[in-house]
Amino acid sequence: MVKTYFDTSALVPIYIRDDRSEKMQRLLRARAEPITVTPLHLHELHNAVRLCQFWGNLTSARAAEVVQQIERDEHAGRLVTVTPPWAEVYRTAQHLIAEHTPLVGSRSLDILHVASALALAAHEFCGFDERQIKLARVAGLKVLSVA
Repeated sequence: MVKTYFDTSALVPIYIRDDRSEKMQRLLRARAEPITVTPLHLHELHNAVRLCQFWGNLTSARAAEVVQQIERDEHAGRLVTVTPPWAEVYRTAQHLIAEHTPLVGSRSLDILHVASALALAAHEFCGFDERQIKLARVAGLKVLSVA
């Protein structure tokens, strides 16, 4: 069971400074537990770093530092990787697509994150994407405010 499921949109500002970074740092200081991530998170997080490099927002040296920090956080237990039951995630995702995509306009990865949160029995969902937050709410998750 996971207390809070952090979408990748909430993880990126922890490692790459932007206008959401301070909000996330305040939230994390108020919490004592590590952040649970899935292989999907790590895939997206590493790709986000390299996309910032591609767009010229990070130098290759800074991108490498960020990747090393992510890996240090994994080894130190600040990020704890769990593998959700993927068959359940995809079944739940299909249900979310049928029930909510026509109303919310959810994208595939957003649906997979919400379905993963449900499969991991998360109590809260934290993210910055408005449509994804709406999906998390209609799927029964409490949305954690990062304001």
